[in-house]
Formats: sequence, structure tokens, C-alpha cells
Amino acid sequence: MLIITRKKGDSFHIKVGDKEIVINILDNNAGNVKIGIDAPREYKILRGELYSEIVSQNKNSTEFTDEFVDSFKDMISSVKKE
Repeated sequence: MLIITRKKGDSFHIKVGDKEIVINILDNNAGNVKIGIDAPREYKILRGELYSEIVSQNKNSTEFTDEFVDSFKDMISSVKKE
């Protein structure tokens, strides 16, 4: 992990291939930091808690319940009998 100390008005740049992301420090007030992110539109930028929720939902959507697996097995075996 890279740790960077910046003041209001400062920025830093992240180079990804031939693209560049610029992080601007807009404000630092009472322990809260306000940042601005300039990035190409094709990059998705998500807050940590939102990203975690999306990952969790995606994982849950790919898991099969025992009931589903049993039902699928029954369906396959009935097709094989025909």
C-alpha cells in the first residue's frame, strides 16, 4: 500500500497503460477528506462499501442451493429417460 500525504489543492496521478487518473484533494475538514477524481469514462470508480456489496451480490448470484441442484439433477435424469 502506498500512503500519500497531500494538502488541499494538491493532487496525484495514477498511470494505467496509456490512460491517466488524477486524484485532486478538494478539502480537508474535521477529519473528512473531499477528493475529486478525473478518470476516463470506461473506468468504474466505486466507494469501498458499494464495491463490497456488488461483489457479495455477484457471489451470491452464482451459488446454487441444494434444492436447485436436486431439482436440476431430477430434470436431467428425466430427459435422459426419454
